[in-house]
Amino acid sequence: YATAAASNANLDISGQAFTLEAWVKHDGASDPDAILVDKTDGRASTGGYELGLSGEGDEVQVYIDLPGVFSRVTSTRGLPEGRWMHVAATYDGNQVNLYLNGRLEGQTNAGSDLGANSLPLKIGTNTSASNAQFFSGQIDEVRLWSTSRSLLEIRENRFVRLAGNESNLEAYYDFNQPGTNEDQ
Repeated sequence: YATAAASNANLDISGQAFTLEAWVKHDGASDPDAILVDKTDGRASTGGYELGLSGEGDEVQVYIDLPGVFSRVTSTRGLPEGRWMHVAATYDGNQVNLYLNGRLEGQTNAGSDLGANSLPLKIGTNTSASNAQFFSGQIDEVRLWSTSRSLLEIRENRFVRLAGNESNLEAYYDFNQPGTNEDQ
């Protein structure tokens, strides 16, 4: 798993605009309810965001959770074992959307501000030492935006490797490149 420094203010998304994207390939051996990307401590009062798998096994559903904004949204279809899938979650201040490979898989209404926190960002596990919920597989191209990207933007750009300096891109983790343990 990977940890981004808690001191990186770009990871503290607040307000009413948010997009989180990642390419995910799970191998069926993840912990139950494994975490893909986490910046929460599980309490609504601290805000943050969490993207994870719901359940366990060879085909698992994906969820997005924004504590304090709404309850969890879970995908209608699962991620098949051994296959790369693009996962994206957006929030525009009114609606939370969850996409798999550019297709809407779940949504809910919401109307609160995202709460920023000073917790570190974890990729492949959560921030709690007592219940790590490790992901088993590969995660790549994790993108955090301070804007709600449209379905068209998600579809058209999911295969595009970013430069890392795009407008409203707050964090970008491309694990294909050497030395990617630093925030871009």
